[in-house]
Amino acid sequence: MVKTTGKKNRKALITLVLLAIAAAVLLSRPGIIREIKERTSGGEHTPEKKTAPAAPEPKLTRPDSKPVKPPEKVRAKLAIIIDDVGYHSPLIEEYKKFEGKLTFSILPFLPESVNYARMLHHSGFEIMIHIPMEPEDYPEKEPGEGALFVHDSRDEAEQKLRKMIHNIPHASGANNHMGSMATQDHTLMTHSLSYLKAEGFYFIDSLTTPHSSVYEIAHQLQMQSGNRDVFLDNHNNSIYIDKQFEKLKSAARERGIAIGIGHMQNKNLLSVLNRQLTTLHEEGFELVFVSEVVGN
Repeated sequence: MVKTTGKKNRKALITLVLLAIAAAVLLSRPGIIREIKERTSGGEHTPEKKTAPAAPEPKLTRPDSKPVKPPEKVRAKLAIIIDDVGYHSPLIEEYKKFEGKLTFSILPFLPESVNYARMLHHSGFEIMIHIPMEPEDYPEKEPGEGALFVHDSRDEAEQKLRKMIHNIPHASGANNHMGSMATQDHTLMTHSLSYLKAEGFYFIDSLTTPHSSVYEIAHQLQMQSGNRDVFLDNHNNSIYIDKQFEKLKSAARERGIAIGIGHMQNKNLLSVLNRQLTTLHEEGFELVFVSEVVGN
């Protein structure tokens, strides 16, 4: 009996030692206590929240090294016609030195008509024919040699125009000299403008009368044409001419283009043109030839 009891005691002791060792091993595992609590608590296991990985930083786009070009300034076009060219003028040499675009309208059959047309063309300017036409106060005012009159037939008008074109070299357009009576006559202007268009000319109405028929006829013919906006030098005075030039610029700002007419014999006009030329570009204006602003 004693022997049997001793054996049982030894077995019990060994069992206790093994349990102690197993417990020590289990307790040494990380998180084992939390697992035991979760299993014995009877509650639902809440999975551990995972932190979402940080979104990658957006790549910074390198700015273009080239400066952004600002939109071009809207420019208005000014066309200046210098009328009554053909008489001898001491200003011709000064006009040849002008550094902007001008269009010279030359009266046919005058002493310097051919010479000045060639000279100005070779200096880079545009040439027109200043066509003499009947005024309302004829014969008190004489329009000049070869003028068009309301009683001219088609053949007579075409013959006169043919001679003018032959007399003025390098001309690409025309406008009327006087003509307050002639431009009102629908028949005469239809004959004249039809012929000029066939010869490749554009036409500018000097608007010596508010009753001109030029616009209507030119539009019907689909002819390159335009009309004068401002007379610059009805008074040969610098202050007056400057004011008229400002009116021309106002018209150009409103419509995008404007045509002004001055006269060769007025020295003050040339002075104003030279002065205005220095600031036109800064003010948003471009000085152009008449052919650059005509339409149909």
